[in-house]
Order: sequence, then C-alpha cells, then structure tokens
Amino acid sequence: PNVTVDTPADGSLVSTELISVQGNVEDPYLASVTVNGIPGTISGDRYTASDVPLTEGENLIAATAEDQAGNSLTTPPILVVLDTLAPVLTMDTSDLPQLTGIATVTVGGTVSDPHLDSVRVNETVAMVSGDQWVATDVPLAEGENVLTAHALDTLGATSSSPGFTITLDTLAPAIVMSQPSDGEGFDSNQITVSGTVSDPHLDPSTVTVNGVVATVTNDAFSAELVLAEGSTQVVVEAAD
Repeated sequence: PNVTVDTPADGSLVSTELISVQGNVEDPYLASVTVNGIPGTISGDRYTASDVPLTEGENLIAATAEDQAGNSLTTPPILVVLDTLAPVLTMDTSDLPQLTGIATVTVGGTVSDPHLDSVRVNETVAMVSGDQWVATDVPLAEGENVLTAHALDTLGATSSSPGFTITLDTLAPAIVMSQPSDGEGFDSNQITVSGTVSDPHLDPSTVTVNGVVATVTNDAFSAELVLAEGSTQVVVEAAD
C-alpha cells in the first residue's frame, strides 16, 4: 500500500489530548489503516483515525496501511507536540512599595512555558529574557492600585499572579487654620493656634506651627505659640 499523513502537519502544536489524523491511502486490495494502533475509517483514497491519544510534550505519529495479502507500509513519523499546561508565573513583590508618591513602578518576576507568547502587568507589556520578565513604567492612579501579572502562551492558556496593592499619594495634606483669625490682635504673648489637617497618610510629627510641633488628634491640631512684640506671621506646615 501507499499511505501518507497530511493532517496534522509535521511539527504541529496542539492543546487537546485526542486528535484526528488524516491522509491518503492507495491499494486495490486495501485491508486496513491504523495510526499509532488506532483503526482508521477509509473513504475512497482517504482515511481518518479519530481520537488518537497524545501525551504531554512530543509525540511521534505514524500511519500503517495493510492489504489483504499481508503487505504493509508505515509512514515516516511526524512530530505533534501537546501542551495543556498554563505558564508558570511569579511576580516579585519584595521591592515594591505599598505607598508611593511616584506615578509609575517597575515590576519583575519569572515565567516558564515552552510556548510563551507574552507577559503583562495589568495592561503594560513586559520584556521577557529567558525565564525573567520586567515591566517598566507601569502606571499608577491616585489611590489604591492592584497590580497583577498575566502570562499567555501561544495556545491561549493563561496564568495570573496574586495581586499586589500599591497606593499612590501625590496630594499634600489639606490644612485649615481656624484660630486665630487673620489680623487678630492679642494682649498676651502666648496664644493657641488650632485647626484641621487631613491626609490619609499624614505623619503627625510633621505638623508644626512656626516650627513648634503641634498636638494632633484625629484631624484636629493645636499648638501653643509665643509671640514677639508686633506682627507675627503664623505658618502651619504638615507632610505625609
């Protein structure tokens, strides 16, 4: 008999464990065609072997035709690669800040997949070198940002890392001085300066009134200030 394999193509990469194998077969006294032991269905000069099993990784596929006289021919084997596994992905969070005032971060990690297509962090595409990947200039929005790495292989299998939350805070504390009022006069050189200061990440030790550290309770501050004779400019400062 004369027998060939034309589907799938040699070197095919598939994600299903059972495949259909097809090809041509010619013999006026043909008896059977098998593919890796799986019987084929013959129709004219074509045959189809359904549900040919594969194992993970490389598989050699060959068709054997036999005629009624016991003569047989086996095709040269073709290679079919089965990949059912998603990429193995990690994201290194050891150097990532939980709180930052910078609107972009660089994120890296490792990835392993013989048929890797891409790695991204949120929507930022990473550069991959060997089993290492780096995503630069990953943008952050004001407030909380959940960063997640995603890997995709050429067969569409995906994997994702656990999310890591980074809070971006680029806003200065909001300060309102309620006492004293602007231009107010005093007959004593010691006054109380008070008001409110709000910031989700306020460092209370930085709240000062003309350099005097204020007492901060929730979002209220107060400080005792000694005035010099004449006009005094009162300045309240705070940092997060």
